[in-house]
Amino acid sequence: MRRQPMVTSHSYNLESHPGRLLIDHLKSVGDRVEEILSSKSFTEDAFKSMGYLYGVCHDFAKSTTFFQKYLRDPKHRRTILSRHGLTSAVFTYLAALHMSKDRKYAVHGYLTIVHHHGNLKNFIGVGGEQDTLYDSENMELILRQAKDILSNNLQKVEEIYGILLPTLPVAEIIHSMSEKETLERTLKDIRNDIDELAEKNMLENYVDEILFFSTINDSDKLHASRTEIPSRCKIPENLITEYKKGFEKNNINRFRSEACDEALNTLGTKTNLNQVFTLTLPTGMGKTLTGLEVALEIRRRIELEKCYTPKIIYSLPFLSIIEQSAEIIEDMLLKNMDATQRDEIPSNLFLKHHHLTEDIYSTENMEWEEDGSDLLTTAWYSELVVTTFHQLFHTLITNKNRMSRKFHNILDSVIILDEIQALPYRYWRLFEEIILMLVDKYGCSVILMTATQPLLFQGKSTELMKDTRKYYHNLDRVEYRFNPEEIDVNEYARDILPQKVACGESMMFVVNTIKSSNMLYNA
Repeated sequence: MRRQPMVTSHSYNLESHPGRLLIDHLKSVGDRVEEILSSKSFTEDAFKSMGYLYGVCHDFAKSTTFFQKYLRDPKHRRTILSRHGLTSAVFTYLAALHMSKDRKYAVHGYLTIVHHHGNLKNFIGVGGEQDTLYDSENMELILRQAKDILSNNLQKVEEIYGILLPTLPVAEIIHSMSEKETLERTLKDIRNDIDELAEKNMLENYVDEILFFSTINDSDKLHASRTEIPSRCKIPENLITEYKKGFEKNNINRFRSEACDEALNTLGTKTNLNQVFTLTLPTGMGKTLTGLEVALEIRRRIELEKCYTPKIIYSLPFLSIIEQSAEIIEDMLLKNMDATQRDEIPSNLFLKHHHLTEDIYSTENMEWEEDGSDLLTTAWYSELVVTTFHQLFHTLITNKNRMSRKFHNILDSVIILDEIQALPYRYWRLFEEIILMLVDKYGCSVILMTATQPLLFQGKSTELMKDTRKYYHNLDRVEYRFNPEEIDVNEYARDILPQKVACGESMMFVVNTIKSSNMLYNA
């Protein structure tokens, strides 16, 4: 897709935001989307080109006089005519049809742009995207906005796209949008293409749609807010090895070291790193460090063998263990840093993100303002992210604008899922399908860590520990004694508990009612 060189002075003055030329915004978003997609290991040239096209078309309808008056005159009331999502989406659809023979890219363009300031809808069904296309008021809106551009700003729009998409017949497309019969056929085609998208390769089409939606929304908001994107940085080599040098030499650390070596040795025998790995070890065997070391080795090998550098996303179910794991990682990174830099870890190196974290984003040379910090933090612009299951899963399966923005930063990553048994059973099938899609087609590697591995990915995963039993045996620190005789809680609290308290024993009770717990506590 050849484009003319960008110029810095224009005879026209259409704006996208106060004081921002529309052409500058469209080009910046298009370039950024194409840059993101080009950095991915799995995208074809057509995918990247379409991403650029969506970016330069996403605010097309801001060229109406309705929007320009609203933008420049604070007293000008915003009306439905100043909206730009729907008409921009139809223009994107027609532009994509002209530039690509594959109709799926046209309909992806429509779906991505129509709600780029809101949330996605279901493709089909009641209240879905097809319902929007049957609405006569929406058709009237497109007709009026297209006629307005033809009458008032056609030359300016042609000049813009003469630079951004030189081969695109802009006037012809806008004319087709201004004629009722032609527009009716276009909307019918979009409805049929949505049906086709929903029926075939549904999960893959979903992932592609969220990827386009993610890159457009992220690029749009970052440019509109004038937020600079930080450069990527390296995770220090031998990070964990150096950290372990300070460990005490004892049996438990020897067992942990053996387990880590075994996991790395198993990984070393695998040529395909984009798969699901399991790491099954008892509590206390150092799964956090072993999992991270495996993830860093996957990152190193992929960088060497495939020429892209995966980010690492470490996800856990509970805030308490997130804080514990984050402290370990922060301690490792701080000890590895130069003494003069140990006050703060750069956010583009390590980021902790959940609903209680402050969105403060800084690098060695810069600290971002509040809006920029929020955008960079919530989109996970960091090499190593520690987060919750909620944040991760609600981004993988989402229609939400805000949650989707970090989706593109999840693809081509190493995902560590710690304490995976905490995932509710009702989500297992959906979870398996989306994770297998990510590793098969979207460049991800996944490590499931737990002491009690659930029955997930049976026959579809690789266990990193050849003999997990020996580690459980080495850490067998609990003796269980079962009393098969029934005993009432009242009786236990009255007759047996006082004897144990008198002996000075510490005790933990697991009961199923508040009344029972109060009775034992007060006995």
